[in-house]
Amino acid sequence: MVLTAEAVALLPFTGPLAVSALLVGGVLCPGFARPYVTVGRQGLTVTPGRLPCPRIRVPLEAMTGASHRESDALGDFGGWGYRIRPGASGVILRSGSTLFVRRAGGRDWHRTRESSSS
Repeated sequence: MVLTAEAVALLPFTGPLAVSALLVGGVLCPGFARPYVTVGRQGLTVTPGRLPCPRIRVPLEAMTGASHRESDALGDFGGWGYRIRPGASGVILRSGSTLFVRRAGGRDWHRTRESSSS
């Protein structure tokens, strides 16, 4: 929303080419703003908001366990977003309560919860 408003505000001063990146970002960002996590018979699936892809899947047979614990987004993962580090990967939205999935190969998958009600 903010990117789209900035694009509209800058349009009279810069022209359509200069604001096209802001417009594209303003249209695409809401689709990635809130990932959905589904756990079922097929395993764990994460999709970015209302978009069908990219999709992260961890098959049930590839999981050896799951738990939750506290994590620090910056300290444990080096930031926010889709993070990959040695031995682990995940979607990190904030510090706090985090879903940890242990994979059969020993690699962890993490997803921080947006709020205590998620």
